[in-house]
Amino acid sequence: MKQHSADSSKWQLTINNRYFKSFRHFVGTTEQKQRIDLGTEVINHQDTIDIAIQGKLNSRLS
Repeated sequence: MKQHSADSSKWQLTINNRYFKSFRHFVGTTEQKQRIDLGTEVINHQDTIDIAIQGKLNSRLS
């Protein structure tokens, strides 16, 4: 006899998005604040998306 839980779905989809902007410059632990005033700073943008699909084999394994 099969038993079904309240969540009997066999598949799970997870999507995660992350955005990061970096503009501060350091030499060791010392920040180089003058780079912003001089206009020599480098601005890094990072945008990532993680997509995961998980399949359920049975009630104990996925």
